[in-house]
Amino acid sequence: MNSTKLPSRLKTIGLMAGLMIGVFLTLMDQTVVSIALPSIAGQLNGLSLYAWVFSGYMLAQTAFLTIFGKLSDLYGRRLMFLIGVGLFMLGSILCGQAQTMEQLIIFRALQGVGGAGLMPIALAILGFHYGPRERARLQGILGSAAGLAVVVGPTVGSLVVENFSWRWVFYINLPLGILSAVLVVLFLRESRDTARTPSIDYSGAITLLGWVGSLMIAFFFSRDLPWSSPQILGLLGAFILFFVLFLFNESRAREPILPLHIFAHPTVAAASAVAFVRAVAFYALIIYVPLLVQGVLGGTPENARNALIAFAVPVIFGAVIAGFLVARNISYRTLLMVGLALFGVGLWLVSQLGRNSDQGVLLRDLVLAGFGVGITQVTIVLALQNSVKREHMGTASSLSQFLTNLAGTVGVGLLGFYQSNLLINRVSHIVTSATLEQLSPQAAQVLNDAAALGRVFTSPAAAAQLPSQLLDTLRGALENSLTSVFQVGLFLTAIALFASLFMQVQQAKRQTKQRRAWLLISVSGLSHLPCQRKRAHGCIEREVSIRSSQSWPSCSLNL
Repeated sequence: MNSTKLPSRLKTIGLMAGLMIGVFLTLMDQTVVSIALPSIAGQLNGLSLYAWVFSGYMLAQTAFLTIFGKLSDLYGRRLMFLIGVGLFMLGSILCGQAQTMEQLIIFRALQGVGGAGLMPIALAILGFHYGPRERARLQGILGSAAGLAVVVGPTVGSLVVENFSWRWVFYINLPLGILSAVLVVLFLRESRDTARTPSIDYSGAITLLGWVGSLMIAFFFSRDLPWSSPQILGLLGAFILFFVLFLFNESRAREPILPLHIFAHPTVAAASAVAFVRAVAFYALIIYVPLLVQGVLGGTPENARNALIAFAVPVIFGAVIAGFLVARNISYRTLLMVGLALFGVGLWLVSQLGRNSDQGVLLRDLVLAGFGVGITQVTIVLALQNSVKREHMGTASSLSQFLTNLAGTVGVGLLGFYQSNLLINRVSHIVTSATLEQLSPQAAQVLNDAAALGRVFTSPAAAAQLPSQLLDTLRGALENSLTSVFQVGLFLTAIALFASLFMQVQQAKRQTKQRRAWLLISVSGLSHLPCQRKRAHGCIEREVSIRSSQSWPSCSLNL
């Protein structure tokens, strides 16, 4: 795939605007829908299918991430980005027209397919058309769209639900999608390499959809079914079968969806491991912090939203700063270790909070954790992109988000199972204690009903039904279960930190040596000499190659 360079600053600004709007579109949609979904489920009489609105989107997006990445390598990144925008807008129109919850779930899945072609392809476009230093800066700026979406999304969702029909939650995507597509068409040009005949790995796509879908559906149904049930065991068996077939196919395919040989590179392998493990710890924090705020600290839903905003805003700054630091030749390993350390410290501080803690302390801890997440988010993508060949840029760009989504499904499922079991065991101990006999029948019924018990932690009206001493004991049980979850996240962060040690740092060191060598040549007055072998001027018998796509001339000198 050939590409035309983007020499002017105007083209770069126009392209960045188009890509950021597209990325912001899909990320904001998730938060907006989460605010509007209670109203949607009530009007469509689909409360029992509530979670599938999210799961359908996540399942489709995860399954198609690497497929879109590979297709962008074969047919062009601009084309795949525009197809992604088109599918996302079509899904938005259909979601706005949905008459039943089942229809909404199907159309949300179509949105998920389109969303798979936005964030990773935007990263691939920057990775393919810009050199390492400029790519790092631009991707740092692009990564800030994630934090911005978390900040803006809840506010937009609340305004739409309060003043318009819930259907406008989906219709507001249309002008943003059109603007994103127009800007990308205007400011990005790509030319096809007609000498290369693309070959689509259909069997790889089918087996990929098979194992990803089986695994995600199994974890979703595990919320209501035991792991030993025939349904869960059957889905896990299908996952193993499709996964083995996928690996076998990818090792033999001409144009594999996920080229397995890229994992032979130490940085790709280490960055992939960090991406997956870090994502589980990340979800452990953002999913259970609202429950910590309301159930343990006694806060309101607004306090919980403010806590997530306090976490999201530093993600924006961390992503931008990481991009600029990579552009200054700071190694990926160093940045990852710093980012993971900050995230780990923030996570540890959150795990120390209890019923008597101040919510302001929580905000401080989340700021620290969010800044660390922002640093790691961009660094992982850049490490993957700069460690593969240009023809695999789309695949590498989609790999990080694919692993993050997969970790979100598997990790959240396991963490939820772990946390709920801890809480149930502690509540069971309280129920069997002698103090239960002193409770009113209404309070005793609350303790024996899992749904009612959940409302106690999030609803002041439900909490008022219990004596203050018992309520404090229940909050203590919830506190202990959440502390255990945060500690698991801290342990996983330590594993990610260890995995980052295996990343290569040769690139940054090589660029530093090149810069010093060119400075030495310039000072010694040899920079004006032709780039060929020179035995004069006290040269020694060693060839030093100086290459860079940025600011240093490409030449070879015998010094």
